[in-house]
Amino acid sequence: MARIGMDLGGTKIQVLLASLALAVACCTATTTRDNFQDWAWLSDVEARRRPPFRIFDNVAYVGLDWVSCYLIETSAGLILIDALYEPYTGILLDNIRTLGHDPADVAYVIVTHGHWDHAGGAAALQEKLGARIVMGATDWDLVGRDASSGHTRFKPAREDLALGDRETLTLGDTTLTFHLTPGHTDGSLSVEFPARDGETTWRALTYGGVGINFSDPKRLKTYSDSVRRIMARGPFAVSLTNHPGMARVFPRARDLAARRPGEPHPFVDPAAMATFLEQRLEAARRA
Repeated sequence: MARIGMDLGGTKIQVLLASLALAVACCTATTTRDNFQDWAWLSDVEARRRPPFRIFDNVAYVGLDWVSCYLIETSAGLILIDALYEPYTGILLDNIRTLGHDPADVAYVIVTHGHWDHAGGAAALQEKLGARIVMGATDWDLVGRDASSGHTRFKPAREDLALGDRETLTLGDTTLTFHLTPGHTDGSLSVEFPARDGETTWRALTYGGVGINFSDPKRLKTYSDSVRRIMARGPFAVSLTNHPGMARVFPRARDLAARRPGEPHPFVDPAAMATFLEQRLEAARRA
């Protein structure tokens, strides 16, 4: 019962650069047909596929080469952070099975913000798995608007749970804390969760919406205020971003695979997290 409270190693470099460019474009601009000439790239299922891998004892990566999805394992079921987009929900479910889980055990899907690449698969997961969908309140409205517009139209999930700042969700032995971080979208929702490595538990964060896709001074202030709020609520030891390139997820995964007993965990990097947040403030100042 849940409680709610108030390997890139073999990838060619041009594919990596294309992935990063697409992530930057999706996070920093309004997505239109003119932004991306080769829309087939987005739907090339085998090219975007990445094998799932474990990051912590209770956290695994089940996303694509350019957009993230994290699986959190609890004593009472599974939680996903972000939903990918079609046609990739099939790959997502396969990745969950590869890790030894039944996708039917997914109880919650947390959507960090309402853009198509994070929210587009939520309806399929809602229908196929019966999972509850969690989003920031105003981003439910965003999904309703964006789902039927532009080249990236998608089927929206039925409106479900809307959580706000410092609200929590507990499933079994695991509690997630939500931090409302408007800016990228009005309802961007950052997710704090425990990342377990043996006997040690670290504070991990997936920041809700990183890109600056606007120039309005008032909105830039809102964005900066959100970053400062996360700084004040830290420190966070682990950054698992919703686009993998932003936190070097795949290079760190290679380092993790080569980790020897007693060596530090490659994903535990408080300094990198602090730098990431400082860089977001600087980007807002330059915008």
